[in-house]
Amino acid sequence: DGLPEGSMGKIGLAISFQQPDVVYAAIELNRRTGGIYRSTDRGSSWEKRSDTVAGGTGPHYYQELYASPHQFDRLYLMDVYIQVSVDGGSTFNKVKSRYQHCDSHALAFKSSDPDYIMVGDDGGIYESFDGAENWHYIENLPVTQFYKVAVDDAEPFYNIYGGTQDNGTQGGPSRTDNFHGIQNSDWRLVLDWDGHQPATEPGNPNIIYAERQEGWLARIDITTGEVVSIRPQPGANEDSERFNWDAPILVSPHDPAR
Repeated sequence: DGLPEGSMGKIGLAISFQQPDVVYAAIELNRRTGGIYRSTDRGSSWEKRSDTVAGGTGPHYYQELYASPHQFDRLYLMDVYIQVSVDGGSTFNKVKSRYQHCDSHALAFKSSDPDYIMVGDDGGIYESFDGAENWHYIENLPVTQFYKVAVDDAEPFYNIYGGTQDNGTQGGPSRTDNFHGIQNSDWRLVLDWDGHQPATEPGNPNIIYAERQEGWLARIDITTGEVVSIRPQPGANEDSERFNWDAPILVSPHDPAR
């Protein structure tokens, strides 16, 4: 039937608006390989068009595939930055992405405007009115994804820290005596990359723990800004450690400094 043999992972599907018998598939295979496939008979048989797959941490994190409602064989593959094909997946180019956040996952069109595209990525929502030549960021939507949060015991108001998807670990006050209330300037970015589970040191609100993906744990001194990596390392002659994407943190209840 033309589909690849062996284990297949995440598959993105799209149906042509112009010729609904035509179906496209972005297929993940072993070790970050795969390709784009096209069927002209509603999926009964398939033809491989290219070896194109999403990159970054791997195709499993992307692979959403969209067919343009305005142009036959025009495809958009979600990736760190969107890839576009105008020949049914045989070749792809990167969409212009100046001033746009990375890690694109969702796409929307307007049936009445072929130049309009809306993109959802790890940074929020962007829209283009000129076919992806330029992008407008929609700033007033609080859509940041938080994995986990932690609180310290600062007085008079405790602080809240949260690890976010590709927007680092952020922290801010739970309350304020400022007449204007809590403002954006009251929040700080304490660690970059993808943030996951933060933790605090009981009795010492100046020390927090935050992490990047895959166990890149750090001890952070809020007063000095010092960031020390404390990711566990293998001993001599030991195999390298393996970490979950969202590795857990536990502060010792017996010795809070551990």
